[in-house]
Amino acid sequence: MDMEFNMTSLSRRGFVQALCATGAVAPLAACQTPQADAMPGGRFFASRNLPIGIQLYTLGELMVKDMDGTLKQISQIGYKSVELAGYLGKTPKQLKASFDAVGLACTSAHVGMAKGSATEPKLLDDLAKVAADMHVIGAGHVICPAMAAPEDIKIAPNPGEGFRVISRIVQAMAEDHWKRMAHQFNDIGRKLKAEGLAFGYHNHNFEFVKVGGRTGFDIFMEETDPSLVTFELDVGWVAAGGYDPVELFRKYPDRYFLMHVK
Repeated sequence: MDMEFNMTSLSRRGFVQALCATGAVAPLAACQTPQADAMPGGRFFASRNLPIGIQLYTLGELMVKDMDGTLKQISQIGYKSVELAGYLGKTPKQLKASFDAVGLACTSAHVGMAKGSATEPKLLDDLAKVAADMHVIGAGHVICPAMAAPEDIKIAPNPGEGFRVISRIVQAMAEDHWKRMAHQFNDIGRKLKAEGLAFGYHNHNFEFVKVGGRTGFDIFMEETDPSLVTFELDVGWVAAGGYDPVELFRKYPDRYFLMHVK
């Protein structure tokens, strides 16, 4: 399974215009500014009531050092919705109060495929607790930000390798690993749906490794139940994986509810 992650040349304007032509879009949480409304693509989103929000992970230490001040600036810029990535040491009630204070709505949240804590549960914990927190915060969509390494693949990162170890892990994954993960997503989606929430998966570039004639992304799409699992397409990571986001919208229409634009 050879895997090359080449960043292709894809302008935001070009992608948005191409996306408009497909018609396969849904409410989007994108990392771009409301000033983009002046562009044809921005008007496209606005005319269809598709909100443009911001993923708070992109703000890094600003959210840690001064969450309320940063949220105020976000609101002043013109954003109306945000996507959460971790609780930032706050309780769900505190987060909700901070969002409400500046007129922001948290419509979705990234929750890791891991074990969390009593104060910040994750997807391998009690999903009823995750759901309860999301209802307090107001987030209707729970997004898995990245897949977890299969338990039977024991590959540790080399010194300084960090997150890049995932490239070696996916090289070791067989088709069955991807299928089992997709079925796990179905199970999580089923449980969260029973709690009144939607579940989705956010891609990186490593899902585009070839496995038996398909990519891991294809397997996720084909093995997950559309009524239980949606997808948050990160177009920058798709391009980094050597694929065309527009073609993925055409290939799998109606599977995406959120999108990250970089």
